[in-house]
Amino acid sequence: MRLAHLGPAGPWSEAAARHFRADAALVPAPTFAAVLQSLHLGHADAAVLPVENSRTGRVADANALLEANEYTTIGEINLAIHHALLTLADVTLADLKLVRSHPQALAQCAWFIAHELAHVQCEATTSTAAAIAAIGKERTAAAIAAPHACPAHLVILAPAIQDDPHNTTRFIVVTR
Repeated sequence: MRLAHLGPAGPWSEAAARHFRADAALVPAPTFAAVLQSLHLGHADAAVLPVENSRTGRVADANALLEANEYTTIGEINLAIHHALLTLADVTLADLKLVRSHPQALAQCAWFIAHELAHVQCEATTSTAAAIAAIGKERTAAAIAAPHACPAHLVILAPAIQDDPHNTTRFIVVTR
Protein backbone atom coordinates (compact mmCIF):
# COMPACT_ATOMS: atom_id res chain seq x y z
CA MET A 1 0.00 0.00 0.00
CA ARG A 2 1.14 3.54 -0.83
CA LEU A 3 0.10 6.15 1.76
CA ALA A 4 0.19 9.87 1.00
CA HIS A 5 0.84 12.17 3.96
CA LEU A 6 1.91 15.72 4.72
CA GLY A 7 5.66 15.85 4.29
CA PRO A 8 8.61 15.87 3.74
CA ALA A 9 9.74 13.33 6.33
CA GLY A 10 9.18 14.16 9.96
CA PRO A 11 5.68 15.59 10.53
CA TRP A 12 3.14 13.93 12.75
CA SER A 13 1.24 12.86 9.62
CA GLU A 14 4.13 10.58 8.73
CA ALA A 15 4.04 9.05 12.22
CA ALA A 16 0.29 8.48 11.83
CA ALA A 17 0.84 6.82 8.45
CA ARG A 18 3.49 4.52 9.94
CA HIS A 19 1.17 3.75 12.84
CA PHE A 20 -1.63 2.83 10.43
CA ARG A 21 0.52 0.59 8.27
CA ALA A 22 4.20 0.17 9.13
CA ASP A 23 5.02 -1.59 5.85
CA ALA A 24 3.41 1.03 3.60
CA ALA A 25 5.37 2.95 1.01
CA LEU A 26 5.06 6.57 2.10
CA VAL A 27 4.28 9.32 -0.40
CA PRO A 28 5.07 12.72 1.16
CA ALA A 29 3.35 15.82 -0.19
CA PRO A 30 3.94 19.48 0.74
CA THR A 31 0.31 20.49 1.48
CA PHE A 32 -2.98 18.87 2.42
CA ALA A 33 -4.23 19.55 -1.12
CA ALA A 34 -1.16 17.83 -2.57
CA VAL A 35 -1.76 14.82 -0.29
CA LEU A 36 -5.21 14.35 -1.81
CA GLN A 37 -3.90 15.13 -5.31
CA SER A 38 -1.49 12.18 -4.91
CA LEU A 39 -4.53 10.01 -4.28
CA HIS A 40 -6.44 11.43 -7.28
CA LEU A 41 -3.47 10.98 -9.62
CA GLY A 42 -2.95 7.39 -8.55
CA HIS A 43 0.42 8.02 -6.89
CA ALA A 44 -1.05 6.75 -3.62
CA ASP A 45 -3.64 4.14 -2.66
CA ALA A 46 -4.77 6.05 0.43
CA ALA A 47 -4.16 9.36 2.17
CA VAL A 48 -3.61 10.19 5.84
CA LEU A 49 -4.89 13.57 7.08
CA PRO A 50 -5.30 15.13 10.53
CA VAL A 51 -8.91 16.08 11.11
CA GLU A 52 -9.23 17.00 14.79
CA ASN A 53 -7.02 17.96 17.70
CA SER A 54 -7.98 17.63 21.35
CA ARG A 55 -6.76 21.18 22.08
CA THR A 56 -7.51 23.19 18.94
CA GLY A 57 -10.49 21.30 17.49
CA ARG A 58 -11.11 20.69 13.79
CA VAL A 59 -8.21 20.96 11.37
CA ALA A 60 -10.13 23.28 9.09
CA ASP A 61 -7.89 23.10 5.99
CA ALA A 62 -7.90 19.31 5.90
CA ASN A 63 -11.63 19.02 6.62
CA ALA A 64 -12.54 21.53 3.90
CA LEU A 65 -10.65 19.48 1.32
CA LEU A 66 -12.20 16.24 2.50
CA GLU A 67 -15.69 17.72 2.34
CA ALA A 68 -15.14 18.96 -1.23
CA ASN A 69 -14.88 15.39 -2.60
CA GLU A 70 -16.20 11.96 -1.79
CA TYR A 71 -13.80 9.70 0.08
CA THR A 72 -14.14 6.43 1.92
CA THR A 73 -12.61 6.34 5.38
CA ILE A 74 -10.68 3.11 5.89
CA GLY A 75 -8.92 3.88 9.15
CA GLU A 76 -8.49 6.20 12.09
CA ILE A 77 -5.45 6.90 14.23
CA ASN A 78 -5.45 8.82 17.52
CA LEU A 79 -1.89 9.95 18.08
CA ALA A 80 -0.40 11.61 21.17
CA ILE A 81 1.27 14.81 20.00
CA HIS A 82 4.24 16.16 21.96
CA HIS A 83 5.91 19.20 20.44
CA ALA A 84 9.49 20.34 21.00
CA LEU A 85 11.38 23.51 20.22
CA LEU A 86 14.25 22.69 17.84
CA THR A 87 17.18 24.94 17.00
CA LEU A 88 20.91 25.01 16.41
CA ALA A 89 23.24 24.01 19.26
CA ASP A 90 24.26 26.68 21.77
CA VAL A 91 21.20 28.84 21.02
CA THR A 92 19.17 30.05 24.00
CA LEU A 93 15.56 31.19 24.24
CA ALA A 94 16.84 34.76 24.52
CA ASP A 95 18.70 34.41 21.20
CA LEU A 96 15.55 33.58 19.26
CA LYS A 97 13.79 36.11 17.05
CA LEU A 98 11.70 33.78 14.87
CA VAL A 99 9.81 30.53 15.49
CA ARG A 100 8.23 28.64 12.60
CA SER A 101 5.78 25.77 12.54
CA HIS A 102 2.52 24.53 11.10
CA PRO A 103 -0.43 26.68 12.32
CA GLN A 104 -1.82 23.73 14.31
CA ALA A 105 1.47 23.26 16.18
CA LEU A 106 1.71 26.99 16.90
CA ALA A 107 -1.84 26.96 18.31
CA GLN A 108 -1.16 23.83 20.38
CA CYS A 109 1.85 25.56 21.96
CA ALA A 110 0.22 28.96 22.55
CA TRP A 111 0.95 29.11 26.29
CA PHE A 112 4.66 28.35 25.82
CA ILE A 113 4.89 30.91 23.02
CA ALA A 114 3.11 33.60 25.07
CA HIS A 115 5.14 33.00 28.23
CA GLU A 116 8.56 31.88 27.04
CA LEU A 117 8.74 33.39 23.54
CA ALA A 118 6.81 36.64 23.88
CA HIS A 119 9.75 38.47 22.26
CA VAL A 120 9.73 36.18 19.21
CA GLN A 121 7.89 36.50 15.90
CA CYS A 122 5.92 33.40 14.85
CA GLU A 123 5.65 32.34 11.22
CA ALA A 124 3.34 29.65 9.86
CA THR A 125 4.70 26.98 7.51
CA THR A 126 3.00 24.24 5.48
CA SER A 127 4.30 21.54 7.85
CA THR A 128 6.46 21.08 10.90
CA ALA A 129 9.08 19.51 8.62
CA ALA A 130 9.09 22.65 6.48
CA ALA A 131 9.71 24.66 9.66
CA ILE A 132 12.72 22.49 10.47
CA ALA A 133 14.11 22.84 6.95
CA ALA A 134 13.74 26.62 7.12
CA ILE A 135 16.11 26.94 10.08
CA GLY A 136 19.16 26.37 7.92
CA LYS A 137 22.02 28.12 9.72
CA GLU A 138 19.86 30.84 11.30
CA ARG A 139 21.05 31.20 14.90
CA THR A 140 17.99 33.27 15.75
CA ALA A 141 15.39 30.82 14.39
CA ALA A 142 13.69 27.74 15.82
CA ALA A 143 11.01 25.29 14.80
CA ILE A 144 8.20 23.68 16.74
CA ALA A 145 8.07 20.07 15.65
CA ALA A 146 8.07 16.46 16.73
CA PRO A 147 11.12 15.52 18.80
CA HIS A 148 11.58 12.41 16.64
CA ALA A 149 11.98 14.70 13.61
CA CYS A 150 15.00 16.52 15.07
CA PRO A 151 17.86 16.19 12.56
CA ALA A 152 21.45 15.65 13.70
CA HIS A 153 22.45 19.29 13.13
CA LEU A 154 19.75 20.59 15.52
CA VAL A 155 19.02 20.13 19.20
CA ILE A 156 15.88 20.09 21.30
CA LEU A 157 15.98 23.38 23.20
CA ALA A 158 12.70 22.71 25.03
CA PRO A 159 10.80 19.40 25.08
CA ALA A 160 7.05 18.89 25.61
CA ILE A 161 5.99 22.49 24.99
CA GLN A 162 2.39 21.70 24.00
CA ASP A 163 -0.23 23.34 26.22
CA ASP A 164 -1.97 20.06 27.04
CA PRO A 165 0.16 17.13 28.24
CA HIS A 166 -2.52 14.83 26.81
CA ASN A 167 -2.55 16.57 23.40
CA THR A 168 -3.97 14.15 20.82
CA THR A 169 -4.72 14.43 17.11
CA ARG A 170 -7.19 12.24 15.26
CA PHE A 171 -6.06 11.29 11.76
CA ILE A 172 -8.16 9.50 9.19
CA VAL A 173 -7.07 7.35 6.29
CA VAL A 174 -9.16 7.78 3.15
CA THR A 175 -9.40 6.31 -0.33
CA ARG A 176 -11.38 7.41 -3.38
